[in-house]
This record gives sequence, structure tokens and C-alpha cells, in this order.
Amino acid sequence: FPLLVFMGIGLAKHIDIMTRIRDISHIIALESNPDHFAASLYSVDWRSIVEPYLKDPKKSLEFVLLSDVANEQKIYSALLNTLLHYCPIFPVTTLFYNHMGKPLFDRITDKINADIYVHLFSFGNVDDELNQLNNALHNFRQRIPLITIDNIKDLQLPVCIVGSGPSLDQRIEDLKHLAEKAIIISSGTALRALWKHGITPDFQVELESDFNTYMIQGMMEDKQYMHSVKLLGAAQLNPLMFSLFKQARIFFKEDGALSNWFGKPESIVEHATPTCTNAALALSFKFKADHIFLFGLDYGFPDKQSHHASGSVYYKGALKEQYAVNQDDLIEVPSAQGGVILTTTFLFTAKRRIENMLVLSGNTKVYNCSNGSHIENTQWLSSEELKDAFAALTCHSNRDKQYFSECLFNPQDQALEETFIKERADFISSEMQELISKLTALISKAPLSTKRHYSELCSMIFPFIKSLSLENKSMFYFIRGSIWHFLLAAQTHVYSLPKQDIPGYLNEWRACFLEMLATLERRCRSITHKTLHMDQDPMVNHRLCEALMEELIWTYQNFSIMDGNIIQDSPET
Repeated sequence: FPLLVFMGIGLAKHIDIMTRIRDISHIIALESNPDHFAASLYSVDWRSIVEPYLKDPKKSLEFVLLSDVANEQKIYSALLNTLLHYCPIFPVTTLFYNHMGKPLFDRITDKINADIYVHLFSFGNVDDELNQLNNALHNFRQRIPLITIDNIKDLQLPVCIVGSGPSLDQRIEDLKHLAEKAIIISSGTALRALWKHGITPDFQVELESDFNTYMIQGMMEDKQYMHSVKLLGAAQLNPLMFSLFKQARIFFKEDGALSNWFGKPESIVEHATPTCTNAALALSFKFKADHIFLFGLDYGFPDKQSHHASGSVYYKGALKEQYAVNQDDLIEVPSAQGGVILTTTFLFTAKRRIENMLVLSGNTKVYNCSNGSHIENTQWLSSEELKDAFAALTCHSNRDKQYFSECLFNPQDQALEETFIKERADFISSEMQELISKLTALISKAPLSTKRHYSELCSMIFPFIKSLSLENKSMFYFIRGSIWHFLLAAQTHVYSLPKQDIPGYLNEWRACFLEMLATLERRCRSITHKTLHMDQDPMVNHRLCEALMEELIWTYQNFSIMDGNIIQDSPET
């Protein structure tokens, strides 16, 4: 068994027996009752169980010992965070042993399986990480100031976060009712929908690094309207995006490489992924908002034809076809108003991230004014309930919106200095070179011709990645997705290929993996040492889904690429 999770230790007799009769590479032993674990110390010889796992570098045994017997969320979070370090054995070949068949452990296991999408969508990849680094360096050199959230001492205004979910049209009058006395934060494509309805938000939050995001926002007909809105942009945002707004501040998402390389504590925002609505909510928590109202954060839709608010760009021209929802990608989730609603795996991931964030929200009260997916730990409000709830709040507010805006966009906010940017860029390049060298040596030397060999290679990479997550978070976030994608691809193949085909596949896989690592090092150095202005940089005005021509390697004879099409060469040409 590559990975066996014991849900419950009890007297540990079952663990003692299983380790004797089965070959188990990795064990996670979970117990949420301290008395049960204490009893096991008198029941089994833990030394004889654990010692083989301490002596073998290709094996491991981890304890997850908790003191709260019934806190389901705490148990779930602790176990999931432990499992994440075992990719790709988790999620592909993980077994759960429910000791005594407890319904509590069944629910936790089911929740982990349901949240596998959340894990897979967090990977990232080489192209995206390099693009984010390239964008950020251009943004820093444009001297855009970093946000200083510490400027806000006491936010006593309610906050409205606006997404472009289809229910925004139904609840737009409710939002207008709040607009004068609440901070309005627009997220991504919600901006154009708000413009259509005559609402000017106080702030616009943007997160995505792809050039496509700039192209979509650049379609806005009313440029003056955009100039009147202040932009809160993630560091990795396409640098052209900042030209659409008159005033802007940069923030860093905490679970990303850039925050530890370039960020300052007052400009780093936790839980700000995977969508801009997640970032907007995370910023509101960072502002210490007491009351937050969610509009258009549907994370689902009543039917596949109505997937966004009517004023958003997703229904314009070619974008309507490009962003059409595939029926095969749809899943059902509970609706905020009862019944079920349709969603996609990506939107489900964003929703689960929101729900996990809300567990940590403390005393902040979050009201769901979106008629989409049910969001745990929020209170859904009808139009009448919203008016009553808001009326009870506004009388306590002694701060106005202008004061808040001036605090957040303080003229004293500083941009990063050029010398600091250069020092960090040189450091990243050097660090990447050292890391790739270690990984290359590890992968090159490993025997790799059987399923067991592959499992053992994964076991050698686990502690390497885990040490990065503890000691070098920036590089962990930067490179983990690239490694996990390759490991996951091999894991699924070696468990499905005939035995005789595994050696040939793994040899080819290793060659491709090493080539990717070498390319990553080369491309990282080219970005950190780039002298091109952003107007001359082909990466800036290029979508991630399109390869740069100079990076294409064309190995097919008698075929050419012309205008994006593959053409077979004729003898005449």
C-alpha cells in the first residue's frame, strides 16, 4: 500500500497487525481522542512499529494527534494539510482505514474526497509561475506603490463584495440601497455589470496574471468610468492592466512565490485565491471589516446559458462562444435558497476556499445576498431581511467612505526600490539554479523501471518538497505545481499500463521531466535578467494558452504552422 491513513488509533492493535502483514510505504495515524492514544502506549510496542519507518528513507510514519474529539473542521483541516505533502500518492492511491467504523471519520473522508478538486486546482504550472514573475517585475519597475493595510486603524463601515454571478441582476436594487453608506468592492468582470447598472464601486480587485484578463477589461466602453475607480491589483497582474485605472495599489497573495520574495507584511493578503472574489473577501478580512455583504458571488448558475450577470463581457461577441459552459463539466450543489444549482469544478473550488476562509473569520458577520450556491458559515438574506439587517448597522458607523479611501490610498505609500528589485531578481535566479541542480541529481540517479521504483522516487521527493514548504515558501509555491503535475502524470500511467510497458514509459517520462527542469532554470534566468521595457516584451501581450514562437520546437518533417494552422507541405512548396 503506497499510503494508508488510519482514521483512529485506539489501542493501535489494528496498526500493529497491518504493519506486520502488509507492505505499507507511508502511514498517517490520526487520533482526536488523547485518552485513546495514551491507552495505546500500554497496548502495543510502538517502537517496533515505528523504527522500520525511521530507518528507511523511502518510508514514513506520521502522527496527527489532536485534543478536540468532536471538532470536525479541525480534524479535517489537520488531516488534509498532512495529506497534501504526499502528492501524487494522494489523491490517486490513498487508502483510509476507519477504525471502529465511526461516522465522524466517514464524513471527514468524504469531505476530503469531495475537495480533491480544490487540491488539484492549486497546483499552478511552469508557464503561469514564470508569467507571474515577469509581470511582477514590470509592475515593480513601473513604481506602483504597495498597499499599506496598517493605515486602516478602525473600519466601522460595512463592506459589499460584488462578483459577476447571474443573481447580481436580481439583487441589484438591494446593492443600490447599500451603496451610499457601504464600501463597494468590485471583483473582476463585475465592474462592467456595475457600470451597466449605474453603480461606481469604491475599489476594483484584480488577481489574474493572464493577458486575457487585460483584454477583457480593456473592452470597457467607458474609459472615464474606469479611471474613477481605484484598483487593488495583485503583484502578478498583467502590467497593462494598471494603465486602465488612474490610481492603483499592489497587494501580494500570501500563498504565492512573490509575497516572500518581494512583499512586506502590511501588503500580504492570506487566502486570496483562486478567484478575484476570493481576493476581495480576503482583503475585507484584512481590513478587519465587521460586516460583509456578498453580491453576485454565486459560484453556480440556474442553467448553463445564464452563467454570469447580464452586463458582463461574457455575453459579448466571440467571448460568448469562448466562455460557453460545457454540459459535461457541470455538477450539482445545494442552492442558497434551497434545492440545487449547477456549478463547475473551478467555481466549486473557489466556493470551498471561501468556506474554509470563513471558518477563520472570527467575529466578522458575513451575509450572503447572492441567489447562487449555498455558502457555509454565511447567513443568506432576502431583500427584506437585508434592509432590516443593514438598517441596524448604519447607525453605528462614524467613519465615511472618503476617509477610508484616503487611508487605503495614502500618498505616503511606497513602491519598491530599483536596487532591491535587482537584488531579489539575482537571488531568485541563483536559488532556482541550486534547486534545479538538487532535483536533477535526485531524479537522474533513481532506479526507474518498475511501479515500486516509481513509488520510491516519489518517497524521496516528498521530504524535498516538504522542506521547501517549511524553509523556502516562495520556491515551494513557484515549483510545486510543475513537480506535482509530472508526478501525477506518471502515477496514473504506471498504475494503468501493462507491466512490460512501464520501463519504457518511465524512461521517457524521466527525460521529459529533466528537460522541463532545465528549461525552467533557463527561462527563469532570462526573466530575472531581462532588460526589455514592458512595451517590447512579448510575454506581456501574450495569453498563457499561446506558445511564444521562439519557444516552439517543431520536429515534424513536411509540416508547417501557418496562421495557427498545421499545413502539410506539398512537393511544389
